[in-house]
Amino acid sequence: MEDVAAKRGIDLQNRFWDDIVNKGFKDKFYWKGTSINKITVFALFVIFCLNVFIVSSIISKDLTPAFSRSSSLMLIADFVEKIRIIDKSQFFLVLSLLMLFWAPINIYLFVRRIVYRHELTAFLATLLFVLPNPVSRNGVPLIYAIFQGDGAHALAFSFIPFFLLHFKAFIHGGLFALGFLSIIFASVVMIISPFAFLNLLILFLIITVSEGFLGGFRIKFVRLFFVLISSFCLSFFWYDPAVISKIIRIESMVFAISYFSKILPIFIPVVPVVGAISFLIFDRREKLQPIFISIFLFLSYLVMYIISSSLNMQGIFVPSRYSIELSFSAALFVALILGFIFDLGYRKIKESVIFKKNNKRIFLLAFISTVTMTLLLLVMIQNVISLRSELILTGIEATYSKGVGSVEREGLLSSVSSIMASGLSILTLVLLIYALKYYPTHLEQKK
Repeated sequence: MEDVAAKRGIDLQNRFWDDIVNKGFKDKFYWKGTSINKITVFALFVIFCLNVFIVSSIISKDLTPAFSRSSSLMLIADFVEKIRIIDKSQFFLVLSLLMLFWAPINIYLFVRRIVYRHELTAFLATLLFVLPNPVSRNGVPLIYAIFQGDGAHALAFSFIPFFLLHFKAFIHGGLFALGFLSIIFASVVMIISPFAFLNLLILFLIITVSEGFLGGFRIKFVRLFFVLISSFCLSFFWYDPAVISKIIRIESMVFAISYFSKILPIFIPVVPVVGAISFLIFDRREKLQPIFISIFLFLSYLVMYIISSSLNMQGIFVPSRYSIELSFSAALFVALILGFIFDLGYRKIKESVIFKKNNKRIFLLAFISTVTMTLLLLVMIQNVISLRSELILTGIEATYSKGVGSVEREGLLSSVSSIMASGLSILTLVLLIYALKYYPTHLEQKK
C-alpha cells in the first residue's frame, strides 16, 4: 500500500520490462519489490564478462607501488608475506582483482535499489562507469587510480556502494544492526584510506539529507552523527593523538584548513537558498529521491574537481583523485536521464500502437535511436579492445605524495596516548556489541 504521507513524484518503475514479463512470461521469474531476478542476473553477467576482458590486462603487473601510501594495507601485506602465506605482490594482485570484479556488481545493485529496481538505469550506470566513454573521463577510473598509486582509495570505493545501502536503510528505519554494519565499515575505510573516508562523508551527508526530506530530519541526522562519532572512536587506536598532531601538520592539510576557512563565508548565504529550493521540490516526494541523490552527487564532485584543478597542491587537492567518484556520479546522473528518455519514448510508441495512430515521427525517432545505439555500441566495443591493449603497456606510477594514509605510527601500546586511544576503541566496540544484542529485542517488544 502506498504511503499516503508521500507526495506524488516521478515514477521510475520499469514499464518496459514489466510489459515484456507480464505478457510474455506471466510473472514466472519476475516480481515486484527489491528481489533480484533473472534479468538482474543476466545484466550482471554481461557486465562481468566485459569487466573480465578489461581487468585481465593487469594480471602480469606488480601492483605493490599502488598501495604503498596506505600503511594499514602495507602492514597486512608484510605480515602475510612474513608468515609465508602469500607474496606481497601476489597479495595486492588478488586484492585488486577482488576489488575490480566486485565493484561493478556493487554499483549495479546500489543504483538498482535507489531507482526502484529500474534495471535499464542500473545497467547503463554500471556500463558508463566500467567501460570507456565520454562520461567517465579516464575510461576505467578504478584501474587508472591503481596505476596512479591510489590503490587504497580504489579498494575502499569498490565496497562503498554496497554498504551505502545498509547505511541508507539505517538512516531510514533506525535498525541498529544496520547501523552497526555502517560503523564497522566506516571505521575500516578510515583506516585503509582517509581520502576515501572524506568521500564517504560526502556520500553519507547526501544520503542523509535525501532521507531527511521524507520526514524526521532531526532523528536522521542524529543517526548520521552516531555513525560518524562511533566510527571515529572505533578507529581511534589507529589515529591516536600523536598521529593526529602529525596529520594536521601535513602541508596539504594546513592549506585545506586555510582555504576552506576563506571560502566558507561564500557558502553561508548559498546553503539556505539551496536548502529552501530543495525542500520545495523534494519534500515528502520519495520517488524524486534518486534525482536528488544523482544531482547533488554530481555537483559536489564537479565542484571538488574544479577546485582541485585550480590549485597546485598535493594530498586532497589532486583532481585525478576525484575521478572515481566523479565518474560514478556522472554515470548515475546520465543513466537516470537516459532511463527517463527511454521510458518516455517507449510510452509514446506503445500509445501509438494501441490507439492505431499513424505517427511517422515517433517510428522515425525509434529507428534513428536504434541505429544510433547500435553504432555507439560498436564504437564502445572498439574502444574496449583499444583500452585493454593500452592498459597492458601502462606501468604503475605512484605519483601522489605521502599523505594521511602513510603517516608513520608508533606501536599500539608504546605510549600513554596510544594506550588511551586503544582503550577508547575497545570500549566503543564493547558498547556497540552490547547495544547490538539489546536493541533488536527492544524493537521487537515495541512491535
